[in-house]
Amino acid sequence: MRSGSSKVPSQTNTSLTGPGCDDGSNPCQIKESKMRSFGNTLATAAAGLLMMSSVASATGESVEVFSTSGCGCCIGWIKHMEGAGFEVTNDNLAMADLYARKMKAGLKQDQTSCHTGFVEGYVIEGHVPAASVARLLKERPDAIGLAVPGMPVGSPGMGESDEPYDVLLVQTDGSATVYDTYPQSKDVPVQ
Repeated sequence: MRSGSSKVPSQTNTSLTGPGCDDGSNPCQIKESKMRSFGNTLATAAAGLLMMSSVASATGESVEVFSTSGCGCCIGWIKHMEGAGFEVTNDNLAMADLYARKMKAGLKQDQTSCHTGFVEGYVIEGHVPAASVARLLKERPDAIGLAVPGMPVGSPGMGESDEPYDVLLVQTDGSATVYDTYPQSKDVPVQ
């Protein structure tokens, strides 16, 4: 306040002086509205990161995939998983060896697809969306894993379609229940 002034200092500005605040001529002036704007920006960024982490929380989880060579839809699914933050390795097997691996993992013939993955002790059979895998790893049910039998159009790696498909939770006894239903190629299950 200037001497002789009875005016109360404004509460909307905060003056900072000292090392690092002087641009060579004037002290830094940080207005409260700018501080609020910065706070809102930080809050928005934090919310965005939190939303992205629902799938990306699986970042760094390693998925070991087995498929036959030349399977383009398998490569499409692998890219989908990598895009969601999973680390994926792919080993090509002869069809008979791949089928034997599926049966050894506890899958039934009608639960199989073109490729088989393993993550943290779970089987991931076929074109299972990354969101369902992330949910599985978060919930950790007592089960063999997840399966999308066949190769439904609209599942990750299989193009786009509005046709719904189910992700099955394969129980330890080999039975299966619907775990997620996807209305199309998006990673947003119908709950």
